[in-house]
Amino acid sequence: MLTLADLLAEPTLGLEQRAGPDDADERAVLGAAVVEVETPARWIAPGWVLLTAGVRLEGCPDEELRALVTDCADAGVAALGFGIGPVFDDLPDALLDEAAKRAYPVFSIPRDTPFRDVVRHVDAAIMGDEAPLFRRLGSLQRYVADGLREPTPERAVVERLARFMDASAAVLEPDGSVSVAVGKAPFAALRLSGHAVVEVEADGWCAVAAPLAAEEAHGWLVLASPRAHFVGTFTKRAVEAIAPLLVAMDQLKEVARAQERGERAALLDEALQGGDPGSLAIRAAVFGIDFTAPVRVVIGAPDSIGPHLRSGDIALVQGDVSGGAQGRAIESMADVPLSLRDAQLAAARGVTSFEDLDLATLLLTDADPERLAPRVERIVAVLEEHPPLHEALVVYFAHDLDVPASAAALHLHPNSFRYRLSRLEDLLGCSLKRPATIAELHIALSADARTRDARF
Repeated sequence: MLTLADLLAEPTLGLEQRAGPDDADERAVLGAAVVEVETPARWIAPGWVLLTAGVRLEGCPDEELRALVTDCADAGVAALGFGIGPVFDDLPDALLDEAAKRAYPVFSIPRDTPFRDVVRHVDAAIMGDEAPLFRRLGSLQRYVADGLREPTPERAVVERLARFMDASAAVLEPDGSVSVAVGKAPFAALRLSGHAVVEVEADGWCAVAAPLAAEEAHGWLVLASPRAHFVGTFTKRAVEAIAPLLVAMDQLKEVARAQERGERAALLDEALQGGDPGSLAIRAAVFGIDFTAPVRVVIGAPDSIGPHLRSGDIALVQGDVSGGAQGRAIESMADVPLSLRDAQLAAARGVTSFEDLDLATLLLTDADPERLAPRVERIVAVLEEHPPLHEALVVYFAHDLDVPASAAALHLHPNSFRYRLSRLEDLLGCSLKRPATIAELHIALSADARTRDARF
């Protein structure tokens, strides 16, 4: 039996125990593995030594360093080996402090000792009759890892695992649905639970499954076969070895998705600010915006939409859209700011689409602001000088020119409300009974609201 004391005593490695109890000569070491993913203790078996350089812990709070020790202790990991360099110049104080509190063994690995030498020494010391198993496991890892070069790496990994093991293999989602499957095993019939490698049976098939994340809801990597003695030591080691590879692939995909979301947002922001239309069009085509179908700005667009760019709650969408406030369809990236103004106006008016706006508002969207400004400013100046009259007019329009309803909304007697409207007619020099006056005031209020709104 290889003990921790035996490992620490190997002079060629230069290992030094930095924390923990004085029971190194009684603590068995069943293996050693280098793991740098989140919650690494979950990816090695109890009794193994976990080796890490703390790559993911650089700049992290002390709580995460303490959590590493806690996870290792709770998972039954024999000891934690922490590399000095290239990330940390020495073992972090928080890590050593937590190890001392828990009486958990932690040792340092010097800069000039490769982790592979530690793993090789442990393997050589404990392999014995299992040497063929370890050689076969190494062959499996190399064979499966070559699948990462293929166009669909996740499926390639599952296919290679199934071929090597002469079995069915699959990746299952947290709800049990099949994400990738190779073979005829009844994966949907498997009942998997827990946070460790499990053995299950279904419809005459024997299966072993390894969890693909540390969260409460996680997926599974499954190997299955109808052979009676299929689930053995090597099968378990196989899923334990390949599961972290799939986890790392998924994390890389999420990084790529986040990067793409950032690129889409930056491109839309540039378009909204009036960037070069030609350059924007070329870049937008990469994300499917090629103007072969109607393109418009949508505020509050649902997630399930066609080709699009998104920045916050604003999206530039190609194709039909259901939901959100939609601007006019455009034929060039140069018109993105115009479609945004339309969408914001539709949202402010509580309608679904720019085309649903009333005629006066539609005319206003295409009017020259410089030509409108003098008339709008004259009317707005009167209203701003008399806030009660301004309020009365807004409420009057909001209640479809209904005097009793408008008066009730302002808690006034109808005659008092009529007096305010009369005063407003005197100041403006026109009658509120004339359709032209109503139209002019409606346009003025709309133009003023649009001018004061920083989004326009």
